[in-house]
Amino acid sequence: MQALRGTLCSCARVCQSWLPIARFHLFSCVSLQSVPAYDSFVRGVLHSNDMRPYLSTVRSVLLYHDIPRELPIREHAHRLFLLEFSGQLPVMDSLSLMNLDWSADIPRCSEPLLLSTFPSLTSLALVVCSLPSFSFLRRTLTAIPSLTALYIHEVTWRETEAVGPSTCTWTRPTLANFFFEYSFYMPCTDQLLLWLSQTRSQSSIYNLRFHPGRHAPLNAHVLSLTERIFLKVIAPHIKYASLTPIVNVAQCTWSNVCKLLVDATRYGTRWADLFGLLRTTPRLRILQIKINSSHVNTRNPPEACIEDHEVKELDSILGQERQKALERAEFLVIVSERDATASIFAELIRRLPTLHGRNVLAMEVEVRNVVDAPADNRGRGLEDVRSGL
Repeated sequence: MQALRGTLCSCARVCQSWLPIARFHLFSCVSLQSVPAYDSFVRGVLHSNDMRPYLSTVRSVLLYHDIPRELPIREHAHRLFLLEFSGQLPVMDSLSLMNLDWSADIPRCSEPLLLSTFPSLTSLALVVCSLPSFSFLRRTLTAIPSLTALYIHEVTWRETEAVGPSTCTWTRPTLANFFFEYSFYMPCTDQLLLWLSQTRSQSSIYNLRFHPGRHAPLNAHVLSLTERIFLKVIAPHIKYASLTPIVNVAQCTWSNVCKLLVDATRYGTRWADLFGLLRTTPRLRILQIKINSSHVNTRNPPEACIEDHEVKELDSILGQERQKALERAEFLVIVSERDATASIFAELIRRLPTLHGRNVLAMEVEVRNVVDAPADNRGRGLEDVRSGL
């Protein structure tokens, strides 16, 4: 819809009869990426008797600060959104908050409860946000009655109050989709995961994305005790998973996973952990492995390639009787403009004869210029929240 905004604006100016339907689609997704944009939207829509009815068509809102912190900005614009638009967005089902800071001034305890006035809200994304405390986040998540999708990336808070074992199971949130990049301060990670494992989400999550983020510590491959406990609790219920091969992940029971995306590009390839994971997925139908072209390009130094014995073991595991449900083994290869994709696929066929013989081997490529900076995963993560894995 964002790509069609220019076309919709042109349609709105063609004739009077086209204006209502064009406005309907324009207002389905609202992106306010600065304080001036927020102020303009409030003046032109919320405070306009003619335009306010279109708020009832808004389905998705992105609130984002793109102004450098050193410039004087009004810090509370995001907090005013909850107050000013409370009860005004009856069909909004997706809210994304990016680069926002609640920690400058301690908010009122009742502020997160304003989210309960958005009855259709099912998806919440918090990206690079600073919160005053974990209690603030917990009240936020429990205030949304229909929350089923949560995306967390680089969320921090100053206070680190302890989260002890609960005597009862929290009824909210009851998540179905959980997208988590654990690149922030470890106590924050542990607090959130320990609490979620005491909610109904422990058995309701079936779509999981669990990766170290861009700024994760060097030991991000080693799961903390809390992370291992959380994964063990939810793993038997997961059907769709996106994981980075990490230590201890194979110790979980992934018996219901039917679609698995493995990202082996971020922190190097840990194939032993991947093999252990695959041995616990008897219902796997679709396997996607994201790798760099250097992993299979024989022109590169041997240390940059996947070892032959590792490839043979992968081919052997996926060719076993226990993996008879496998319908597609797809390699998502990140290539540069200089790479010859045909030779990469030919190398995969040569090194994975069993998969090729079963007619399940496939390859997709993502072209990335070698001079480009590493891609920012925040925008892609927001799309994951809306569309799933």
